[in-house]
Amino acid sequence: YRSAIDRLRQLATQAGKKVYTMSMGRVNPNKLANFPEVGVFVLVACCQTALIDSKDFYAPVITPFEAELAFTSQAENWPGYIRLDFQSLVEGHQAPSDESAGAQAMDEPRFSFLTGGYVGSHKSEEG
Repeated sequence: YRSAIDRLRQLATQAGKKVYTMSMGRVNPNKLANFPEVGVFVLVACCQTALIDSKDFYAPVITPFEAELAFTSQAENWPGYIRLDFQSLVEGHQAPSDESAGAQAMDEPRFSFLTGGYVGSHKSEEG
């Protein structure tokens, strides 16, 4: 988490934004209301808790992926999907394109409800 936070701080500072780093337990509207000067919160958390319904919050709560898009020139080239992990921030590279993301998904094993386990992809080799 630390390297992702450091990268987000760097991107926000380069974009001319003032940055605060806070560490807290479960995020809720009352806790974040104590910081009225903050225009947007970036929640760096595990994938299972990365998305929260922020309609009750006084400022938007976004994911690191959304922050990366906002603080860089990638917003114009948004790939059309959201990443809940922050691996691209940690590695310091851009998010994969649609084609490479699709190809990567084809190579990864998937869970089969028929067999009750993970199965590999069935790529045919053309020659």
